[in-house]
Formats: sequence, structure tokens, C-alpha cells
Amino acid sequence: MVCLARRRPAHAGAQRWKLARRDPLVSDPAVADGVTYIAANDTVYAVGAAAGTRRWTFVVDEELDTPPTLLGGVLVVCGVRWVNGNTAQVTTLYAVDTTTGRERWKVRTPHGVRTLAAAGGLIYAGVFQDALYALDAGTGKRRWSFPTGNYDYMWSPTTRCMWAARATTSPRWTP
Repeated sequence: MVCLARRRPAHAGAQRWKLARRDPLVSDPAVADGVTYIAANDTVYAVGAAAGTRRWTFVVDEELDTPPTLLGGVLVVCGVRWVNGNTAQVTTLYAVDTTTGRERWKVRTPHGVRTLAAAGGLIYAGVFQDALYALDAGTGKRRWSFPTGNYDYMWSPTTRCMWAARATTSPRWTP
């Protein structure tokens, strides 16, 4: 991963730092409090945003599959074990302490997690062909779930809502 400068026009686009890793990036990084959190294959890297100094790494037994999600000192990532190349056999949500890089909790889900979001002390996980789960960010305990069936999920930071949507053969709105 390469971090490019963007503050001064004279240095815009200049390389600030580069993180050497052996594996491909999973998604966009998450950034908070001067730290960049990068998910790459089976490893999360916490890197100082200013100089690229590695603070810690967290390794999982599965392939990381969603963007890292941050809430109040907790970083949540989703690990997946695949069967036949495209079916999630085991999906695990990992909560990592952003200061120490140590696991706080982990929760298994019955199917693949499509979307992770965080707000109000809760981690929301949209689980494909199952439900929308709200987990306590500090403990991982389920606060509530809502069965949704075969839906995809989208998080809107503007409205702070998790939207569930299902593709149909004909466009229509269902109240």
C-alpha cells in the first residue's frame, strides 16, 4: 500500500510512505486518530498514518472479506472460509482493540457477512440469506436481529440506517 500526500498542492500526489506486505488488499482502509487500518488477505495492519510506522498486526484463520469497521476503540473485520470457491462455510466477526491489536471478542455467523456498519455502540452485520444483526461493540453479544432472507445490505452514514434490498425481475416498490 502506498500513502500519497494531499495537503499542499506542491506535494500533492507525492509518496509519503509505503507498506510492504505479501498479500493483496481486501478493501479500502479505515482511518481514525492518526492510524490507518488495512485488511489484507488474512491480516489486519495498524499503521501510523503520518509516517507509515507499523503499530501492530492481527492475523485470522480465514480470509478477510469486508472493509474494517471502527467504533470507540474497536475495529471489526470479517473472516470467511470458502467452499467451492464462492460459498461461505464459516464466517467470523473479529473485534480487535485498536490500541493493543488484541482480540476483544469473536462471533460466528451462519452465512457470509455482506455489510458491516457501526453506530451508537452497536456493530451491525448484514448476513446474507439470514438476518440483520446488532451486536454490542464492547462485548459482541447480540442485542437484536431481524430476519431478512435473501437480501443485500447497504449502510448509509448520512441517515445512519442499514438498508436491506432484494433484486427482482421487475422494478417495483414494496411498502
